[in-house]
Amino acid sequence: MGQGVLHYQEHGRTTFGNNKVLPGYRAYAYVYDQGTISVHFWDQEQRQPAGLLHTLQLHSTKTTSQVDDVDKACYTFVNRQYFQLTYQVQGLRKVIL
Repeated sequence: MGQGVLHYQEHGRTTFGNNKVLPGYRAYAYVYDQGTISVHFWDQEQRQPAGLLHTLQLHSTKTTSQVDDVDKACYTFVNRQYFQLTYQVQGLRKVIL
């Protein structure tokens, strides 16, 4: 992936009900195309997208009523090269890799 692509890595932890904490890591590619930003999981070894996480449409919103998980993402765009992402994930359908 070339122009219009930003790579992002996150490190975090998952806390379970029994207070067990496991570390986590994930890489993403943000692809900008004509007013839409597609966020893909990124395969570090293959150096290619490994699946679509979600799409940001900057001027419209979509909602669904049947959701097993609740993922809340808040993007704060500071300038053209920097943004801050706060992500809260809750639900039963999480996969631990």
